[in-house]
Amino acid sequence: MEIPAAKVHISDLDIKEILKVYEQILKTGQLAWGRYNDQFEADFAKYIGVDYGVTANSGASALELILRAYNIKDKEVIVPTNTNFATASAVILSGGKPVFCDTDKNTLAPRIDQIEQQLTAKTEGLIVVHIGGIITPEIEAIAAFCKDKKIFLMEDASHAHSSEYSGKKAGTFSDFSAFSMFASKVITCGEGGIITTNSQEIKELTLSLRNQGKKRGNNDWHYLLGSTYRITEFQAILGIYQLKRIIELRSKREEIAKFYDNELKSFPYIRPYIVPEKVTSSYYKYMAWIDNNVDLDRLWKVLKEEYKISLSALVYKVPCHKQPVFKDFIDKDSKYPEAEYFCSNHICLPISSAMTMDEAAYVVESIKEAFKEKKVLK
Repeated sequence: MEIPAAKVHISDLDIKEILKVYEQILKTGQLAWGRYNDQFEADFAKYIGVDYGVTANSGASALELILRAYNIKDKEVIVPTNTNFATASAVILSGGKPVFCDTDKNTLAPRIDQIEQQLTAKTEGLIVVHIGGIITPEIEAIAAFCKDKKIFLMEDASHAHSSEYSGKKAGTFSDFSAFSMFASKVITCGEGGIITTNSQEIKELTLSLRNQGKKRGNNDWHYLLGSTYRITEFQAILGIYQLKRIIELRSKREEIAKFYDNELKSFPYIRPYIVPEKVTSSYYKYMAWIDNNVDLDRLWKVLKEEYKISLSALVYKVPCHKQPVFKDFIDKDSKYPEAEYFCSNHICLPISSAMTMDEAAYVVESIKEAFKEKKVLK
């Protein structure tokens, strides 16, 4: 077998239906900025349980549009150091300063005590990232803390399509949130992102900023220094069909994850990451702990070269405070021990909605064989 780290799943039936709509779009010539974009925004907002959805051309753009709309210029935003580059870069590109925060190694998000250490008079907000599809069980306490401190809470939900805590979906715990619709995500537009919020003001501002700073209904005047962050009708249609399948797609990932959990629970070198109570994960990533004596680079190479298995990228191997691009935003005395521990001691096994149980079994048996016969220990 050859096992990719991730794979997009679009059913044959959906492909047939999507192609019919694509033909209609091509015939009408309404390739962008049309009714399917409007429908996808409305459908996604309804599914999440918020008033508004605003599409963007990437998850990174969605983050930046929110922060620019909120106007964080010369303000500080607390960002977990264990996140994608885009979370922190969006703060900088919006004129703010990211203040990096350590994260709890078990919930993968900042605890309130860790957040409190980073508060200053310039703190304007906090971004919580749902790593791998995990919503921290502290999310409601964090939301209450932010409200008390009069700072905004924003969810980077790029990994968390369909994730829930206590029955409440990712994207509903905060003032606004951003989802990525990249090809590897639980559902996808191929490329793209979407903002969710209950704020009409944020909705109107982000709509304007993504369309060169124009107001809706007036294409002759530019009121804001926006840019072009739109998606096409083709992307919106794919998103609409993917959203219809979101529970089915998550369930397939969950089936693979539960199989991994059961197979690895007695394995000596790799242990399942335990999803916290009351959390329903999207399983964008299947994360597992690895022992300190495992040579991860060697294991990665052996599985790829000898078993044709591609491990998924870590979340994340190099935290933001170690990234060269952010060196000017790091206090040399700052410490991030829990984030560093997680970044250095986990692995992400292949998982997707297209994966079969036979493929998952092959992954597990190959890993066991690699540890038995290959030199993958330090």
